Amino acid sequence: MSEPLITVIMPSLNVRKYIRTCMDSVVGQSRQELEILCIDAGSTDGTLEILKEYAQADNRIKICQSDVKSYGKQINMGIELARGKYIAVAETDDYIDPQMYEKLYAIAEADQLDFVKADFWGFRVLRNGNILYDEGRVWSNDEVYGKILSVEEYPELYVRDVNIWKGLYNRNFLKNNDIRLNETPGAAFQDIGFCHLFLLHAKRGMYVKDKLYFYRRDNAESSSNRPYGLCYAYQEYRRLFSLPLKDGKTEQFYHYLYIRMTYVFMGEYEKTLQYDQVLGKEFQEAISWFKDRLSKGIQQKQITEKDIGEKIWEKLNQIINHEEQFLAEWYKKKNKVEKEQNTLLNKVGQEKAIIFGCGHYGRECLLFCDNYNVSIAAFSDNNSGLWGENHFGYAVCNPMELHSNYPDTKILIATPKYEKEIRKQLVEIGIREDYIISFPVFV
Repeated sequence: MSEPLITVIMPSLNVRKYIRTCMDSVVGQSRQELEILCIDAGSTDGTLEILKEYAQADNRIKICQSDVKSYGKQINMGIELARGKYIAVAETDDYIDPQMYEKLYAIAEADQLDFVKADFWGFRVLRNGNILYDEGRVWSNDEVYGKILSVEEYPELYVRDVNIWKGLYNRNFLKNNDIRLNETPGAAFQDIGFCHLFLLHAKRGMYVKDKLYFYRRDNAESSSNRPYGLCYAYQEYRRLFSLPLKDGKTEQFYHYLYIRMTYVFMGEYEKTLQYDQVLGKEFQEAISWFKDRLSKGIQQKQITEKDIGEKIWEKLNQIINHEEQFLAEWYKKKNKVEKEQNTLLNKVGQEKAIIFGCGHYGRECLLFCDNYNVSIAAFSDNNSGLWGENHFGYAVCNPMELHSNYPDTKILIATPKYEKEIRKQLVEIGIREDYIISFPVFV
C-alpha cells in the first residue's frame, strides 16, 4: 500500500451497537488514501470481532489493542503509529460525512495548515426513530470561517474549540511540539489538554463552517454521559497546570485555561449532583482542588465576572465560599422540579400530549417525554411561520386548531417566560384547564 495521506485513529471500547455505522462512514470516504488504525481497549461485546471482519475486507485497516482502558492511551498509540501526513480522530459511536476528509485535506494542503476543523451536528435517536439534531459551531460570526488564524489573534479559541474529533492535524506539527493526550483511565475530557496545547503551538489553523461530523449524544455508556466527569476533568487540569510551557504566551494561555476550567467545573459539578452521586473521597479531592485553584484565579484576576457572566460568577463564588448553602438551595430546586415532573407524568398518564413551544424548552420537553415514554402527538406555537412545518419529526399546528383537531389531548407548555399568557390563551379557545400542564424547568 502506498503512503497514506491521512491516518484515521478510531478508539473503541464496547461499541458494538454503533461500530458498523462509524466504520462504513470512514471506509466509504470519497478520499480513499487512508490509513485506518482501529485501537481497541479490551471490548467484550463483539466490537473487536466486527473490526476484524472489516480488516479482512480492507487492507487499509490495522487493528491494535491497548492494554489500558484509556482514551488518551489509545489516541497516543495512534499518533505514534501514524504514517499519514495528517491525523484525524473518529470516535466509534459517531459517524462522518462521506466527503469530510477530502474537503479538509484539500484545504489543509492549499494553505499548509497545522490544523483544519469543521463544525458538527450533535444527534440523538428518539424512541420513535426520529433523529434530534443540534448544531455545533465554533464561531457565531461567519466572517471568521475560512481565515488562517491562531490564538494570538483569537485567544477565545481556548474556550470555543474543545473537541479533538472534527478535524485534521498535521502529524509533524503534533510530533514536533510533543502534543499528546493524558493517559489516565477512562474516556472523558482527555482531549482537554490536547486542545489547549495544539492551540498554544499552532501558527496556521482554519475553521470551515461545513458540518461534517456527527456526534452521538444518546450513548448512555459514553463517559460524557456518566457522573465521573468531574474527576476526569480534575486529572486533566492538574496536569495542564504542571506542564512547563516554553512558549512566551503563558499569560494568555493561563487566563483562558482558567475560564475554560470554570465552565467545565461548573457543568460537571452540577452533573454530579444531578446523578445523585455520593461525593466520596475521589470527588471531594477533585472539588477541593478546583475550588482552591479557581479561588486563586479570582484573586489574581485571571477570572472576572466579565469573563464568565453574572450568573456563573455568582454560582462559582457561592460554591467556593458557601458550598453548604449552595447545595441546600440546589437540592431544594431539584426536589421541587422532580415533584412537578412526577405530577406531569401522572397527569399525562398513557395518553398522547402536545408540546406548546418550539424553542429550547420545547426541545427539552421532547427529550423528557422521550425518556419517560410519553407519546407526542404534535407541537404547537404562536409563531405562524412554523405552522405546518415538521419539527423534530412532528407537525407544528396552529393553536386555534388544538381544540378541534386534538380533543382530549393534554398540552404541555414549554415556554416558561410566557406560561401565564399561554395558559390564558388556551383556556379562551376552549381547552380544559386541567388539560393544560406546565413543563417544569430546572434553572
